[in-house]
Amino acid sequence: MKASTLTATALTAAILVMATGSGAGQGLQFKAEYEDNDDLFGGIDGLNAVGSVALSPDGTSLYAVGSLEDSIAAFSRDPVSGELSFVTAYFDDDSSSPHAGAVNLGLNSTRDVVVSRDSRHVYATGLLDRAVGVFSRVAATSALTLVEVEADPVNLSGAYGIAVSPDDAHVYVASRSADSVTAFSRNSGSGALSFLEAETNGAGGVTGLNSAVRVRDTVTLTGAEARFVWVRVTRLAGP
Repeated sequence: MKASTLTATALTAAILVMATGSGAGQGLQFKAEYEDNDDLFGGIDGLNAVGSVALSPDGTSLYAVGSLEDSIAAFSRDPVSGELSFVTAYFDDDSSSPHAGAVNLGLNSTRDVVVSRDSRHVYATGLLDRAVGVFSRVAATSALTLVEVEADPVNLSGAYGIAVSPDDAHVYVASRSADSVTAFSRNSGSGALSFLEAETNGAGGVTGLNSAVRVRDTVTLTGAEARFVWVRVTRLAGP
């Protein structure tokens, strides 16, 4: 059985670890639950309303964003068993649960998190900050250090989903309020982002981006299909 990490619902403020079967007809096996307990007695914090999780490509770290705590929770991970160990949580200075020394991380109402394919950097969106928080990662400890907050009040309004391109050269952000997908170039050394362009619903013949919430790369595809990026939108009820 191979260990995989899955999120539970936001209401449980927890992460579940399941073992996935390696053979035909084998399902999931529950392994462990990691629940937010507000760091009581050295416990876990930063998971209130888990919105997304990201596993580092080297398999040694897992990061989860807590939308109601404006946070990223960092875990170290055993690549064999899948077991997680809580390291720490990083809180934005807008956090509803203020923490001493908190600074602007661009994580107000954070929605999504991703790790670069070289495992060196972590990126997370802040819906209300209209920004992307950029962090460097220490592989040995899973700890993060803020590199920059890439803010754009227009193109990143309602910043939601985020993805790194298969070659690590670009980062894409889907923004729900801006009805857009924004492309950044990525500095492989520092992890810093530089704005390239934004494609916005209703501009230049672009359609279908109303309430864009998720963007995904094409890492599993090859050839001509690998040149494309897929975006998921939210269709609101009503006329």
